This record gives sequence, C-alpha cells and structure tokens, in this order.
Amino acid sequence: MYNLAGVKAWLGITVATWDTELTALMARALDAVQHELDWYFGASRPAEEVLNGTGLRALWLRQPPLAGVVVYTRTGVDQSWTVVPAGDYESDADYINPSTSMGRSLFNVGNWERGGRNYRVVYSEGFATMPGDIEQLLLDLVKGKWGALGTTPGMKSETIGDYSYTRGDMEETAGWSSVVARWKRGRI
Repeated sequence: MYNLAGVKAWLGITVATWDTELTALMARALDAVQHELDWYFGASRPAEEVLNGTGLRALWLRQPPLAGVVVYTRTGVDQSWTVVPAGDYESDADYINPSTSMGRSLFNVGNWERGGRNYRVVYSEGFATMPGDIEQLLLDLVKGKWGALGTTPGMKSETIGDYSYTRGDMEETAGWSSVVARWKRGRI
C-alpha cells in the first residue's frame, strides 16, 4: 500500500525518526507522477470539466468517473446550463471498473451536439484503490530517492546552443516506460 506504513516496510525502516521526511517524499513522488501522466491517482474527489461537443456519440472525460456523473448543456457561452436527462447518455464507468480500465467516455443515445464549450460534466474522479503499476512505480521512486540521500542528485541536463533541458530520473526507474505506455495511451 502507498501509505507511510507500506513505504516504511518497503524500505525496511522500523523507526519513526524519518516519518516527516518520508511523508514529504511520498507526496512529491505522487505529485510528479500525477503531473507527468496527467492523471489523479488519489481517493475520490469532485471534478468538473467543460467540453466541446463532438457531433459524435462519445464525449471523453479526463479520467474515468467513479460516480455521480451529471451532464449539463448550453447553447452559447452567455447562456445558462441545463441538465441533460440521465437517460440520454451512459458512462463507461457503469460497465467498467476504473481501477483496472480506462473507461472515460460518455455515450449519447444520439450524438452530442457539436459546439464549443457547450457541455459541462460534474463527477467524482480518483481511484477506490490505487492501480498496482502506479503504486509499484511510486514505491520504486521513493526507494530510489531515499537510497540516494547524501549523493549527487539524479538529474541529467544538456545544453546545445540556446537549447537546454533538465530531466529527472523518473524515466530510469524500473517499470517507468510500461506505466507511461499504459496510462498515456489514448489520452485526448
């Protein structure tokens, strides 16, 4: 489990001396992974998105909804929102477990009317339990950073003319490329 007790067990730490530092490191690792993959992997929280109507049967959410999907529509940016009847659409989440799949679409029985910023979707996002590959990646990131304490940071940089970049060592963490391939696949 990606909690303090689980991380301490993973690292073989039995004392509370470093709990504050470990908690901060865990938060930074989670934040970095969420930012890099553009996913939220925490417990359920409210989410709201304003989307463009596609003129097709599907609207795509940023994340699979956990519960409580409500869709609103409007005819123009200066118009008020009205609720789309729940019987007019269904969510992949009604049929797919978001902990194991990436069902982010809302299917309309007809088509979602084409338009700019004409749909607003309110739902709960997150995960009831953190996906195993993400949890393992986070454990490995924390272990790598914890084991490197007191050594040179694992940053890499290069400068070519006016262009320069600096990247972290996340890419070198075991399993990183397979996690990226799974969680970035199909993002719109």
